[in-house]
Amino acid sequence: MGKWVLLASVVVVGCTSDATPQTGEAFFAKSAYPVLSQQCGGSTAGCHQVSSNDPFELPAKPGFVGLPADGAYDVLTYEGYTDGFAEQALLINPPPPHPGGALDPIAIEVVQQWFAIERHDRGYAN
Repeated sequence: MGKWVLLASVVVVGCTSDATPQTGEAFFAKSAYPVLSQQCGGSTAGCHQVSSNDPFELPAKPGFVGLPADGAYDVLTYEGYTDGFAEQALLINPPPPHPGGALDPIAIEVVQQWFAIERHDRGYAN
């Protein structure tokens, strides 16, 4: 009897770890933030890098690149750049003239996946 309980416990633990859906914040940290960091702070002129002088200073351009993922998540979701995770959000459609240009199609797809998870997590209509 003891062997079966142990075996059942191993099977249940093994199955639940892969079946657990990813939260919006976890998807952001794993998938969206690396893409946004590259596009918004790496390949351009570093426009959205956090100020090295004062990381809490609110610049004209929101600084989120260079923060830990949870800090960048807080900046982008609190400051309104995600606009209720809608398709017309500032993060996807920056107003012209935006010196860094628009996100590339791959980045847009990743951000849209993140937004879909967030809408689901928060109970927003799709």
